[in-house]
Amino acid sequence: MNQKLIGRIPEKKILANTLQSKDAILVAVYGRRRVGKTFLIREFYGDSIKFELTGMHNASLKHQLAEFTRSFKKTARLPPDTPPPSSWTEAFHMLGKFLLQKKK
Repeated sequence: MNQKLIGRIPEKKILANTLQSKDAILVAVYGRRRVGKTFLIREFYGDSIKFELTGMHNASLKHQLAEFTRSFKKTARLPPDTPPPSSWTEAFHMLGKFLLQKKK
């Protein structure tokens, strides 16, 4: 954990618990703009982050999945013509498969 993080005691406790868990855990962080959510996650987890996606407020499912695909193609080094998933279930399946391969 980075020493730059001052305060945020409850949040850091939750994040620390996710690192210690043997189970897979999805961490969703939401709140007002410009309050340090991304900084908190990046500073706390550092190199432990294997995939990162920032959602878009009031965006359609199509646009959210397109953004997921853009980020995922970059992370997984997929070909540019890789089609977007048709649902979040398919997107998380793709992500899970990628993370399992990375773990080996």
